[in-house]
Amino acid sequence: MKNPFHYGGVVSGDAFCNRKKELEDLLKAMENGEKLFVYSERRFGKTSLVRYALDKLSRKQYASAYVDLWPTDGAFSFAAVTAKALAGSMSTTARGKSLCIRLYPTLRLTICIECSKGH
Repeated sequence: MKNPFHYGGVVSGDAFCNRKKELEDLLKAMENGEKLFVYSERRFGKTSLVRYALDKLSRKQYASAYVDLWPTDGAFSFAAVTAKALAGSMSTTARGKSLCIRLYPTLRLTICIECSKGH
């Protein structure tokens, strides 16, 4: 029998399985602008879950960005990585493009941040 689980990278499609309740909760929180923490041991699929949920959001209604904090080591690199993710997201979604056209000094964003460094 072939092992259905894949390790060492982000999974999607048929390889993404058994996370219906978690996906439902995460999507609900994202759609409602709620705070939600996703935590577990390393290699338990947090990144795959968050990315899968972001892919399920309507591109017409939501501008979403995935920010990987693993390579950051301070405020400057945090700001650079976050700005790059937000800029990339804004340029590729219909909602993001409309936000850029009517951008005001105040912008409310929901950002999914993952930390698996054992903190």
